[in-house]
Amino acid sequence: METERLMIHGGSTRSGSLGQQCATVDTMAGGRLYRIMVDCGMEFVREDELGMGGIGPTPDFSLLRGGKKIDAVFLTHAHVDHIGSIGALCAGGYLEPEAKIYCSPQTVNIVPIVLNDGLKNHPQYNIFDAADAISRLAVIPAPGECEILPGLKVYIAQRGHIPGNGGIVIPLASGRKGYFTSDECWHNQPVTQASLLPSQSWPTEWIPDEIWGTDLTYGAASTNGSKSKPTIDEEVTRLIEKVREGLDNNRKVIIAAFGTGRIQNVGVWLAKAGIRVYIDGIGREIYRIFQENRWTERDNRLPKLGEGSGIMPVESAKHREHLIRSSEPCVVATTGGMGDFGPIVAYLEAGISHKNFDFYFTSWLDPRSNGHKLVELSKKMERDDEHSECRVKLKMGEDKPRHFPVRASISHFALSAHSPMEKTSEFLQDIVNCRHGKPLDRIVLTHGVQENKAIAANLFMPFSRQIMYGERNTIVSL
Repeated sequence: METERLMIHGGSTRSGSLGQQCATVDTMAGGRLYRIMVDCGMEFVREDELGMGGIGPTPDFSLLRGGKKIDAVFLTHAHVDHIGSIGALCAGGYLEPEAKIYCSPQTVNIVPIVLNDGLKNHPQYNIFDAADAISRLAVIPAPGECEILPGLKVYIAQRGHIPGNGGIVIPLASGRKGYFTSDECWHNQPVTQASLLPSQSWPTEWIPDEIWGTDLTYGAASTNGSKSKPTIDEEVTRLIEKVREGLDNNRKVIIAAFGTGRIQNVGVWLAKAGIRVYIDGIGREIYRIFQENRWTERDNRLPKLGEGSGIMPVESAKHREHLIRSSEPCVVATTGGMGDFGPIVAYLEAGISHKNFDFYFTSWLDPRSNGHKLVELSKKMERDDEHSECRVKLKMGEDKPRHFPVRASISHFALSAHSPMEKTSEFLQDIVNCRHGKPLDRIVLTHGVQENKAIAANLFMPFSRQIMYGERNTIVSL
């Protein structure tokens, strides 16, 4: 029997989990049942979960096995927890032969990079599956109304967070509509401006009746009466001050950042403050992708890399080695953001045991990552009265972990491109206002650990008749 339904295939349910967004919607249009997948992300797997009952890196596709194949995929944006399992999806044979993978021009250009990176580290797909995924990519040229399948129009809204990020409204045969928010950001960044409220930018006919996917990554600004988290402006100011302090003391400042969005923001923030900064790793290529592709007028124009902007690319491994060995102070923003892979490994290996290096982490850190270990160790060193030498066991890429004495300075900065749930509440209130005060029929909570879902369930209660936890393998009849 053909029925309209929502199926959740991924998610983050454990403390410290980043999670992977992935869901499908079955909807009737033009006299036939379509299956639409929204995002297909990858979890950052912890070592102790492999082969020990862990959830694994990819979404659970078991609800799709032996059933209807997917007619179209929409990728909200180019972060690994939203697109990293596209190769595995193709490898599993879950797509119709003519199924397209729709996304913004920025995402179209970044997907091949992510697929190539995945081939190095994850065996869930091969080069032919990656080629299959790339051949299916289709650009949505701008946000707005779009017919992705015969007789099926959807609405895509810019959501801030990174350039080319969009949430999607999908209609049902009844005329009711559901919305996947994607990751959302309500503050301006160098790479892109903040999301707009529906009342400011959406056609009335696309105001949703339900929310089928949320962004609960950041949590609430404050809970249980605790002190509010610092604002993005406060953290950027603190970063700039710390970088200047490091340079004044003839130190090398190494900033670890995610390659898509964060590293470009850091580069522009520092350059605007008059600080020359080098960009290393995949962030260089993605910087150029953001320069050359704009999806909406809200995607900002980035300055050209080079002497004129003060944002310089690290051109090669030899150039990287020169910066490390030079007696001159410098600032380098590099991947990977958690300190485990990419050029950051070379900087850590060369500098973590030297007093003339500063290491700044700016991204979410898995509890087993190098970055998390170092940040926690730095807190311990600050608390201890005795200044005895501390040592830490770090993973150096594919090599076996090694112990290092830690003499470098270490800091962490909260530069999140997500927004607290209080801002999501304002967004939900705006939708209710657009519905003339009528609450939403349902909100399905996804993309957040259990603690955040519990906070959201209470916070969002005034805006919906029903609130559900969108756990892995949840099926919702629509």
